[in-house]
Order: sequence, then C-alpha cells, then structure tokens
Amino acid sequence: MSMAKKYLTKDDEKRSYDLASYFTHLQLQPIYKIMTLKSLLNQAFKLKIYKTVTSFATRLLELGPAPDTRKILSVCEKNSIDEHPLKYDEYNLFDNCTASYVPIY
Repeated sequence: MSMAKKYLTKDDEKRSYDLASYFTHLQLQPIYKIMTLKSLLNQAFKLKIYKTVTSFATRLLELGPAPDTRKILSVCEKNSIDEHPLKYDEYNLFDNCTASYVPIY
C-alpha cells in the first residue's frame, strides 16, 4: 500500500490520503502506527480535511501525547468540515483489497 502511494502523481492527493488512512487500520507495532498517524495527520491537515483529522489526532494522542498533535486537534475541532469528499469511513470495519487497495465492507 505504501509503494502504491509513492507512485501516485501530485494530482492524486485524495487517493494518497485514502491509502494512508487505510494503512492506519493495519496491525502495526505502536512506533510504526505513530509514524503513520503523524504523516497522515499532516497530509490531511494540508488538504483541509478537518473533521476526519480530529479522529486521527485522538488516536495519536492515545498512543503518546505530542504538542503538535494537540495544536492540530484544537484547530480541527473549531473547523470540523471536510473540504473534499472521501471514500474513507472511520466507523465501518473493513478489509483491504490486496489488488486495488480499496476497502471491502
């Protein structure tokens, strides 16, 4: 999934975000989950996907508090709007398709 994300063009930012968000649901060791969530947090914040960023920031704070995460969380709680429609749904359990990297609900 990470390799597929590297080959995306700059125009595919939403697809890159979707892949990164699916990646956070894999069973990773805590240090790798922290790195993944930090990367996704920054990417989603740049795309102005504030509503979804709050859930990722909360998950990151559960693994270990970081001052930057608290700042991003406070900004996102004030502006809880996603500017781009996303395919990612954080509340439904899913498996990832290994060929197309899309969720299977």
